[in-house]
Amino acid sequence: MKESNRDIRVKKARKLGDPALFYGANNSPVWKLLLTNFGKALLLLFRQFIRANSAIMAYTLTAVKGGNHGVLVCGIGVTIAGFITMSVYNSSYVWSFFSSLMSFSLPELPSWKGLEWHDIAYDLLFVRIQSLPLLIYNAVFVLSSIFHTLKNWFGYGTHEISKRGTSYLYLLCKRLFSKWVAVGEFFINFLETLLIIVLGAALIYYQWDVYFGWFLVSIAYNELIVLITDKTAQLHHKPLLEI
Repeated sequence: MKESNRDIRVKKARKLGDPALFYGANNSPVWKLLLTNFGKALLLLFRQFIRANSAIMAYTLTAVKGGNHGVLVCGIGVTIAGFITMSVYNSSYVWSFFSSLMSFSLPELPSWKGLEWHDIAYDLLFVRIQSLPLLIYNAVFVLSSIFHTLKNWFGYGTHEISKRGTSYLYLLCKRLFSKWVAVGEFFINFLETLLIIVLGAALIYYQWDVYFGWFLVSIAYNELIVLITDKTAQLHHKPLLEI
């Protein structure tokens, strides 16, 4: 039998692209459980909250450090969620307890400290912020994510609909060193993520920008979890794909 040269990759981590969100909302067992087993429904919602929050944090990193994202990974919904995540975390108007809820903090707007609604957007984004580098990073993320989404909309995206992007560092290393040594995408992504954790830890340790440092550590940690989750799923299914 002729061996296929196609690289089939299993992706197990949560997808938050617009088609994935619509499909998940329409096919979620939560709606039925709310009527039949309310306690189990709440437990499932909590698990989905944790997984979705982790996926949002990871995407705020991959959208900036790479391109060529699949249609199931990037989209308007996750772009807005990532934007809110960083804006809420970076705002001094939000109470510390609510800040931990990050992208799910919109229902708490009435608890923000005495703001009129027309003042919220400008003050939140540009005035009462904890970190200017995080504000700049937020803008870069939004522009990058919109670019990835538009590429898919207009038919210029990748055919791998669940692809989580290709690292720019990986492409550079592949171009420079592939003639002499094999360049593994997982290895480069793993190393890149560790370097970001080290950078964030340095910002915290030397008190340069504690808020931005913790944010870098958080998104890199979540990306590390996603990388390991996808890799272990690929290794688990590899024997089946080789049959």
